[in-house]
Amino acid sequence: MDEASRHQHSNHYGLPMRHAPKSRWISTSLAAAMLLAGCAIQTGDKDTVDDPGRTVTDLPTTDGETTSLVTELHTYKQPVVDVLFIVEVPEGKTALLAIVPAIIENWIYWGIDFQAGATTIDESPEMGRLTRARDKKWVDPSDEQPALLMQELINVVQNEGSYEKGFDATHKALEWTDPGEPNDGFLRPDSQVAVVMLSYNNDAGSQITPMQLSNYLNDLRPKDSQVEFHSITDSADYIFVSNQVGGILWPLFAQPLNPSMQAVTETFDATEFPLEQFPDEATLVVQVTNPGGTAYELTADEFIYAADLNSITIHSDPPPDADAELAITYLPM
Repeated sequence: MDEASRHQHSNHYGLPMRHAPKSRWISTSLAAAMLLAGCAIQTGDKDTVDDPGRTVTDLPTTDGETTSLVTELHTYKQPVVDVLFIVEVPEGKTALLAIVPAIIENWIYWGIDFQAGATTIDESPEMGRLTRARDKKWVDPSDEQPALLMQELINVVQNEGSYEKGFDATHKALEWTDPGEPNDGFLRPDSQVAVVMLSYNNDAGSQITPMQLSNYLNDLRPKDSQVEFHSITDSADYIFVSNQVGGILWPLFAQPLNPSMQAVTETFDATEFPLEQFPDEATLVVQVTNPGGTAYELTADEFIYAADLNSITIHSDPPPDADAELAITYLPM
């Protein structure tokens, strides 16, 4: 895997991680797009009767020709991330418990649709099996007191074996997610997957090798950026996997771990909204209508247009509500 696909860069914490997309100077109002075309709009026909979410409006220009203003309607979906904590006892467990409330609060604020579970790194019958509390194996935003539940799940993690086999623990936890298996339902279709390894020691003889685990993780999802292996450790074994797959590197004893988990959160990819046509970037306008009816227009630094993907991602603070309507308007190239 090359450097571009690993997304490994350095941020102001000195962490290897993905750079945030850079903002651009673009038009910030629908009126500006109209002025580029020359006069007031006239209602046009939709491109197809099967696509009620896309309309094309003919605009007369100053030279007597016409141009087309495209409006696409999209539904805002939150990033969907399944987070697996591989926890060593006692150092990793103690450090993680201290920052769980801040982690969960941050994910909820940013509208992350998360499922987070934990398992032990130690060789035992429980290795790879998600721990259970309140009859649940993972936390999601709908849970009552989700931060407390996450702490309870981590508290269940025990050091029961004599060897720490982090590669085996990771592989088992992600493999045992089919119907009828111990972690049934933990991995959702096409979710982003974030493995967070918290360990003081090197791997002690896993059956799966570092390269085999790297290859497994790189094949887990269609896009490289959908899977990250974050090494909160000094172990060269786990750092190797992070360098192959992509992820944050952070010493376990560089505490508190809040900056490391903030960096992990920043690797969660925002949902992409592909466009039907390639736009004139200067005319792009994004308007948000939340389910409650509140409507507003995003400023130039609150959304990103990726020309190589021909898609929009939203980076506003706070983000739109779940299921908000995005009206993306532009003049085609």
